This record gives sequence, C-alpha cells and structure tokens, in this order.
Amino acid sequence: MKLNHLGLIGLNFQREKGSGDKNFWVDVIPLLARELKRITIFSIRKHSTAEEQYSVNGCNVVIKYVSPAFLETPGVNNGRRIFWKQGVFPSWLGVIEKYISMKKICSEMNSYFKEHPCQHIHFMDNMGIINRFIVQKSTHSFTVSAMSYQGKSPAFFYNIYLRISYRVKRLVVVPYNDIFNKKLIDIGINPENTCVIPWGVSQSNEAETTDEEKTIIMHRFGIPSNRPLILWSGYIQQINRKDFLYAYQIAKKALSHGLKATFCFAFKPESFESDFSSLSEPEKGIIVKSTSVDEFQNFKKCCHVFFTPVLNKKVILAPPLTWIELLSKGVPIVTTPVPGSENIVKPGNTGFLSWTADGLIHGINQAIINRSIMKSFCIETANYEFNVKNSAERYLQLFNKLYQERVYDVQSAYGISR
Repeated sequence: MKLNHLGLIGLNFQREKGSGDKNFWVDVIPLLARELKRITIFSIRKHSTAEEQYSVNGCNVVIKYVSPAFLETPGVNNGRRIFWKQGVFPSWLGVIEKYISMKKICSEMNSYFKEHPCQHIHFMDNMGIINRFIVQKSTHSFTVSAMSYQGKSPAFFYNIYLRISYRVKRLVVVPYNDIFNKKLIDIGINPENTCVIPWGVSQSNEAETTDEEKTIIMHRFGIPSNRPLILWSGYIQQINRKDFLYAYQIAKKALSHGLKATFCFAFKPESFESDFSSLSEPEKGIIVKSTSVDEFQNFKKCCHVFFTPVLNKKVILAPPLTWIELLSKGVPIVTTPVPGSENIVKPGNTGFLSWTADGLIHGINQAIINRSIMKSFCIETANYEFNVKNSAERYLQLFNKLYQERVYDVQSAYGISR
C-alpha cells in the first residue's frame, strides 16, 4: 500500500523558480512525481490564475493559488517603504496572514479532496496555529518542514510559538539539520515526532561558464572582470538590515586595506530599500543593487566567494538554500560561526568562519587565493551532503511510512484486521 496522492501547503510556491526557498520544492516535486499519481499544492500567493495544472513524470500536478489577505507577493517591488515590512513575510504579520488564510485553505482542501482523495499532507512552511486546526480536523497523516530556528526575542515567547505549532498529535516535524532537531526536542517536541531531512539542490547539467562569458556578464553590470567578485545576497531568512550593514562595513575595510576585488550586495527586489542606493560606489569596488532572479543567476556564475555574515548567535541555520546553490557551483562561503554554519562550511575546504571583522577579511583573502583548490571540495560537499535526490527519496519514505501507519491506526480503531 503506497501513497499515490500528496497534498502540499505553503507560502509563495510557484511552478517556476524564483528568489526564495521554494526553489527546493520546485526541484523536489518532479522527483516525488515519479512515484505518485497526483500532487496538489495550495499556495498562498497572488497569481494571475486561481489554478494551474501540468503533468510531470506521469504525475498530475495541480497548484491552487490562495490570494493573501494583505501581504504582497514576493518579487513585486512597488517602491513603497512599509513600516512593518521586514522581508517577504514579516514575522508577526505573517502569523496573522496565515491565520486569515486558514479558512480559504481548509475550504479548498475539503472540496478538492472529496473528489480526489489524498493520503498525506505536508506543510512546506510552518503555518503556526493553522497546523493544529488542519491536523485535528482531518484524517490524513501530516508532516511539516522546520527550516531554521530564527532566534527571535524574547526567546520564551518564540519557543512557545514553535511548541504550539509543532507539538500536535499526528504531526511529524522535519527539521533540516540535527542541531535544529535537538533544539526542537529541548523546547518540548517529542523526539519520536521528528525526522531530520537535509534539503538540497539539483546537480547542475549546465556547462561551466567560460572566462569569456564571465567577462561579458560582468561588463554588462559595470564590474571589472579582472577582479574577484565577492557576492552577498539578501534578505535570506536569517539576514536583516543589521547584518547587511555589518557586511558592508567589512567590505569597505577590506578594500581600504588593499583587497583588489568587487563586492556586490545583491538584494531581492522586495527587500531593497530606497536609501540603499546611496551606498553603492562602483568606482570604489562596492555595488549595492536590487537584483532580479535572472541577474542573480548571472552573478552566481561569476562569483568567486560568497560572503554572508550573520550576527544573531541565537539562530540555527538550515543552511539557507542560496548557500547550497553556490556551494554546488564550487563557490566557497565566508560567514560567522552561528549554529548550523558548520554543516556547510568546513574551514579551509568549503569556506571560512570568524566572529571578527579581521577574521572575515582574512577568510575572504584565503578563499580568493585557494579557490581553485577549494572548488572541488565545495562541489563534492554539495553533491554528497545536499543532493536533492536524496532529500526526495527520504521524504517519500517518510510520507509512505506515516500513511501506512495512519491506515493501520484507523483500521484498528474500527476493529478491521489488516
């Protein structure tokens, strides 16, 4: 008895790759589809249509878009500075948004699953208290992704929020690393209801970008092609304004001390604030700009080092998907040793870690000097430890196991022999 219809619920999923962590699921879904007949996705996202249908690997995929009540679709930059906006889905406002969307999601699910029975539902994002409402009112088996511990203050209330979200009967939590798994257990989640599955990226089949192609790309953006490109990207889930300004000051210090390189601070459009433009000084080796998905793909092709310090020592990194994507291209990472960073940054092999500005500058210099040697370590680590095929296989095993256990529980409750 195997799963044949999987339901997915999440924020801002779309079929095409964008600038967020849903790129992981865009890669995973075709792999899951090989073993399934139907996948139905409920995505909280403003979209031009209410529904999309397509077939992949013989599986029928349906995306049902649930328009958010008041949050903007990520990737849309209307130039307005909103006082509560701290990223794609701000923390407290995101909680309210998820709650408001709950009725729409439940209504859509109940209607659709009556006609097309579903065996398992996975929350691609932590939907907060919605987890509890949906799980308790359904007969399905459930799992939920736990991408990172954001270390929000006050920690007491943040931990309560996570406990309410995750400590739900019949809900298995899927953290992306062992460190976060331990944290979840420490705050009261039953270890029998967690399953660690690292996320990953697809191994690229693209031919390596030639030096000539890199020169053309860098000239297009006014970047000297004879200097290493140090790339920063924001905002990722753990990055905030304070982290950006810290990285910016380190870049200025490194350049003033003689580093011959260009620092590019590539922002997602929805996170770029108008006053950031004044910080861009291309003639001094610093570029600060709003970057489209296509532009960022080009930057990744030309990048020599990915520089992304995180100041909050309370966070637990997944690590972010962007880090894995760059690692898979052979790009070393220089960052701070916050919890979780050690899963991806092996000092001297895949990058460098330091809490000090001088240490980070030293790491950047060493990564530039040794990049040709470190490249193979980076690619090997990404392919072995963060391979999306392994992630998909482990998700399928978990989904099938929970579905079978749920069927057995229901049969036992009604006195039906197996």
